[in-house]
Amino acid sequence: MQVSLAAPYPGTELYEQARLNGWFAKKDKAALVEGDGFQQSALEYPGLSKDEIFESVERFYHRYYLRPKPILRIIKTMLEDKDVCVRRLREGYEFFKSLKQRRSDLAASQAAA
Repeated sequence: MQVSLAAPYPGTELYEQARLNGWFAKKDKAALVEGDGFQQSALEYPGLSKDEIFESVERFYHRYYLRPKPILRIIKTMLEDKDVCVRRLREGYEFFKSLKQRRSDLAASQAAA
């Protein structure tokens, strides 16, 4: 399962809604990705900041993937097949790397505010 931030691409209905309602978090409406390639929260709503949205995605990943049942299921598939094991190790590395980057991006955003 994957959860992503809403991406208001030009020409989409979400982009037009964001433009009309002033939901863009930055003046540069095309800034959907940080320089490091990680997606940033381009939108914020009345009563819901871009940082709160970003933190919610982080919370989801921790609450969903770091439960015992998914962890045991992943380990079981790794023990059954060497190729799956290698792929899961690579995916795990990328997963924790992206969580670390999200925390770093959030801290930088909060420090800039």
